[in-house]
Amino acid sequence: LSSLETLVVDDYRQRLGDPLPSSITHPSLRSLTIKVRDCSMTTIKSLLSLTPSLRHLKLLSSTYDDQSMLNGKQWEEFIEMKFFDLETFQFSFIVNRRRLHGLSKPEEMIAPFRSPFWLEEKRWFV
Repeated sequence: LSSLETLVVDDYRQRLGDPLPSSITHPSLRSLTIKVRDCSMTTIKSLLSLTPSLRHLKLLSSTYDDQSMLNGKQWEEFIEMKFFDLETFQFSFIVNRRRLHGLSKPEEMIAPFRSPFWLEEKRWFV
């Protein structure tokens, strides 16, 4: 897969007891669309860290226990540290509303994605 540039993964799940993804990086991969279910933020970061040359990332995530997906500051730091060439980041996060501790209004969920990084540097509007 050394020349693979685009990958679409329709359903990635981590089951209880599954190991984290391998440590083999895929530097040729430029575009990734991935739909994950029931994965922690740690697992998603491990997966994405294998693709350091991404320019386009589309992440669709549904989880019922991990609200850290909604942490715009955490995403900002991760992107700045790992993805120097990322031009497009599309995402959709589905979380269980009952597990949203302290984040009940849409404005509160979107606020972390309104920093200068998101709005001015990347021009990614959430």
